[in-house]
Amino acid sequence: MALGQPLPISVCLIAGNEVARLPRALASVAGWTSEIIVVLNEEVRDGTEELARAAGARVFREPWKGHIAQKKFRRRQGEPAMDSRFGRG
Repeated sequence: MALGQPLPISVCLIAGNEVARLPRALASVAGWTSEIIVVLNEEVRDGTEELARAAGARVFREPWKGHIAQKKFRRRQGEPAMDSRFGRG
């Protein structure tokens, strides 16, 4: 991998109504990861989805089933190259 190229990992964020905090979280991983996935529960309506998509994230909606179930759902959404050493769920 060349210097300055994104790492071949997916960063996955489970978020609720986070429009005020999501920009900082997305900025903290932009540039060094090859993919950002944001999983939102169905009730989120504050602009979080639009903000995540504008930042280039893949966005999925999933009914809230608890944190562990959300982690398992988002893990299934990663590309095959997703490095499972991070965010085990």
